[in-house]
Amino acid sequence: MYLTDTNVAATQIGSAYYANELCTISNSQSYTLPVDGYGNLLFTHFLFEGAGIGEGQLTLTISQNGNVIAQTGVWLDLHDIKDLYEQAHTENIATAPPSTKTSVLVEDKTLPANPAESQQVIVFVHGLNVDNWEYHDESETMFKRLYWQGYSGRFAAFDWPSPLFALIPTGTNEISYLGFNTGEYISWHSGAALKAYIDDLRSRLPGYTINLAVHSLGNVAANEAIREGAQVDNYALMQAAISAGAFDGNNSALTYNYLAATAGSSPNANALGGYNNCFTNQCRRVNFYNDDDFALYEGVVLGVMTHTWEGNQLDYKPDTYIYFGGFNYRYSFDGTNCFYNEYAGNGSLLTSRTLTEDFEKKAYVARSRTKAVGAAGLAHDPNALTGGAITNNISLQNTSLGFIGGASFGNTRPEHSGEFTKPIQNTVPFYKELLKDGFLITPNP
Repeated sequence: MYLTDTNVAATQIGSAYYANELCTISNSQSYTLPVDGYGNLLFTHFLFEGAGIGEGQLTLTISQNGNVIAQTGVWLDLHDIKDLYEQAHTENIATAPPSTKTSVLVEDKTLPANPAESQQVIVFVHGLNVDNWEYHDESETMFKRLYWQGYSGRFAAFDWPSPLFALIPTGTNEISYLGFNTGEYISWHSGAALKAYIDDLRSRLPGYTINLAVHSLGNVAANEAIREGAQVDNYALMQAAISAGAFDGNNSALTYNYLAATAGSSPNANALGGYNNCFTNQCRRVNFYNDDDFALYEGVVLGVMTHTWEGNQLDYKPDTYIYFGGFNYRYSFDGTNCFYNEYAGNGSLLTSRTLTEDFEKKAYVARSRTKAVGAAGLAHDPNALTGGAITNNISLQNTSLGFIGGASFGNTRPEHSGEFTKPIQNTVPFYKELLKDGFLITPNP
């Protein structure tokens, strides 16, 4: 019950016995369960946690006055959880434009054939501002929570070199809080390696259904992989940081007036480097969206409303930045071509080039005319759901699906990653819906 009920969990960890470690059991150390004055056990429920890797038998002995009355045991085979799921990452990545690099797949861990698993594989792709530790943390959290909801297929995690936010960036793996576009550019370039991984899974696991579970900006890489030809059966977009117009560009009801106010200054058509209908390749896509998502629609920082993804569209599409001393760069669009120019502090042109790379155009010049697909719902203007290449939309605030109280996704920063940051009891509705509607897999009742 503690896995599904927050009250039971709170009661358990609040107990004088259950909230503390009792002992470490090993070959050389046993533990005698405490009893009251009448010989009754003081507690009868236990949580066991592996203290190391290995196997052995945990034995329970019941004795009275030194005589063994009963004895039973269970064999345990303890592993590092990283041994239980596949892992891959991309190398040869472009971190700044212009670049002609093609990302390369590196498989860190593959699993042997397992006839006991269901013929399903779920590939998780993380979002922006995720370091190596958090990549594993989010992967393992999702893996375990899917397992507790009855998933018995294979799990895999794909790591792309998401840059990290830093007040003062000191390396190519860090970006300023105004550097979202660089993260998007890297995600575009990661699509080729992700496609290679999906292709390899298809080859190694014939007959398996390939499912993608992708968070935030990782959806750029995932959709680019599909655009390049990756064959995916089901794809769950989780709070995706991509324009809704990329999937449903002909739907005028999605147009977001204040984002489109200066639309002529950036490309819209895919052929010119814009987002419009750039992800229309056939694939069953299910959009898990949050109308009030902190990173995509509105967030609150020190009591002030922010427009993070939308703010970036407004202020840095096309991208521009002025450095101390006046040196600055500016991206621009003339209706046909995109340009990158650098200027001295006195305004004189230092260098200029015409953009030829589609990824650079989309990451640094193209402005969305719509909300992010991960926040495009019915709560705020424009009140329209994304169709087109999106098969189904699931609101993370839909009370009829169980998104009530702590299970509902709100507008705070942690909620953007709520599937990983919420207590397990509050993520049950999400993982049930992820399996049932996202991947057409029946979860536990």
